[in-house]
Amino acid sequence: MKERKIFSTLVAIMTTIAAFCLLFVSCANGSDDSSAPNGSTFDALSLSFSGQVHKSLESSSMMNWLERMERTNDKYQEYNPGLELTVNSNLDVIGSISANGHLSFTAGAPDNKYLMPIEYGLQVFNDILTNYWDSIYTDFSAMPQDAKYFFLDLYCNGKNLNRQLCTGTVNEQGFGSGIDDDIVYIYVDKDVSITMQDNNTSRLDYVHYEKNVSLNLEQGWNSIQRTEEWYYTEDGDFSIVDISVGNPKNFLWVLALE
Repeated sequence: MKERKIFSTLVAIMTTIAAFCLLFVSCANGSDDSSAPNGSTFDALSLSFSGQVHKSLESSSMMNWLERMERTNDKYQEYNPGLELTVNSNLDVIGSISANGHLSFTAGAPDNKYLMPIEYGLQVFNDILTNYWDSIYTDFSAMPQDAKYFFLDLYCNGKNLNRQLCTGTVNEQGFGSGIDDDIVYIYVDKDVSITMQDNNTSRLDYVHYEKNVSLNLEQGWNSIQRTEEWYYTEDGDFSIVDISVGNPKNFLWVLALE
């Protein structure tokens, strides 16, 4: 009887959240702005990042399920290092964080030596686009197959620097809810369509749902938004993941300090 109650509760939660997510994603897509003044501007051949850097006290810039269970505060703090810091990238281009925490980074289109064939990208896309403990997409497809890609990675003092917005808290019992978002920047050498099928995970106390991915990327720089809505309840845990083209201007630049 206990297992039947838990299953029924999780089904009800899944139905409610799925309906909510349709509304949420619609609103999020409506706020996309590739010319966000306090985050990033980019076009086919260049990108430029700016804005106040904030600090995260989590062990990584993208919150994961273990950290959420200890998250009693979802407020970010401004980062003021007191001296200028260097921002490195896997594009061999450097930027800076000023003494008062202002980011400055500009890069052009990657040279061909940095580009990878997209037909070999399944595992890379899984690792970069999901970043969750049991999130593995299947049936990766990219058209045209001769396209090439590059994911941008920024870091400062060996710590990841990215744009994100994570909200939600838990109580003393570890129950709560929230929505965690972050942005990934990708360059493609031609227009490309990417699809990835979900690989949903379900246990007695945990349901994890990933929406199928369908991305239409234009030649040049693009931004991909990763969203996970999560619930921790007495009857089990539930989360739903969505990946889409997006660049909301209210997201923050965040540096993980631990």
